[in-house]
Formats: sequence, structure tokens, C-alpha cells
Amino acid sequence: MDKTIGEILVEAVEPIVPIFLNQAEEDVFPYSVYEISESEQRDKQGPYLRMANVTVYVTAGSNSEMKRLSGMVQEAIKRLQTRWVTIRMQNTKDANDGSQWINKTDYNIAKLI
Repeated sequence: MDKTIGEILVEAVEPIVPIFLNQAEEDVFPYSVYEISESEQRDKQGPYLRMANVTVYVTAGSNSEMKRLSGMVQEAIKRLQTRWVTIRMQNTKDANDGSQWINKTDYNIAKLI
């Protein structure tokens, strides 16, 4: 079976930090959440390309832990690039709300079907 972009993303990130779709299922640091919006390009033979806008949030209890984990996550996502998958990091931003540190990174990912 052909894996979705979400499935390959989870496989890359899960060994580093727990990852959840849209909302964390636990409040224990560290964790990550991803949001994904997918579409397909089609021709006469059917779909040939999946495209996704993906945002990955890495949340930790300290700035140093967030920086370390978000760097590892970004590297793992970059390593997903093959001749069938392209990864474009759009931007990244760090924030602190007083009790947690959050890195937000946006990607454009395309995968040939």
C-alpha cells in the first residue's frame, strides 16, 4: 500500500518525540503536533502527485530541549526527500507562553504517486 504524506511524517518524527495529528493526546512534555492540508494533481490516467502543506509544532518544557528536539525533527523530515518526495521548509518560528516552549515549522511536501 502507498503511504500517505502523514504516515511518512509520523514514521520520521515518532522515534524522536511523540507526534499527534491536530491536537496532543497528552500534556506531558515533550510532544509534537502536526496539521496537514492535502490535495492531489490528476491527469487522464488519474492522480499522479500528492501535495501537502504541513505545520509541525514541537513543544517542550525548556528552550534548550525545544531547540534540540525541533532540530532533530527538522533533520528527520529533510531526510524524507527522495526522487519521489520533495520537501520545502517554508519558515520556522520559536515562541514561549510562560510554561512551555514551542517551535512551529511549515513545510510544503510533494509525493509522486
